[in-house]
Amino acid sequence: MKFAVNSARLLPASEVALNHAVWMLKDNPNIDVEVAGYTDNTDQAACNLKLSQLRAEAVMHYLVTHGINAGRLTAKGYGQAHPIASNQTRAGRSHNRRVELRVTNP
Repeated sequence: MKFAVNSARLLPASEVALNHAVWMLKDNPNIDVEVAGYTDNTDQAACNLKLSQLRAEAVMHYLVTHGINAGRLTAKGYGQAHPIASNQTRAGRSHNRRVELRVTNP
């Protein structure tokens, strides 16, 4: 799932991935998931931590409103930690503004 700069609003391009996640979670009702939010490094670390939490909560809200039980989900913001691309380029920063879903139980 991708986000605009300084925003927790999901981009329309994320809808396919979100709907796939809904389908997978509905098809596997025993799986619990951590919704992990991230940012690029263009703001202060404290602001990024808050923004990443809001991003995780936005994805969690989408999943819940599409039929996934909230008890199966946790939202956690990690700020600018764990970049998956270089923050030195526009494209890299775009990749780092993301939410990942992690299975938390076997």
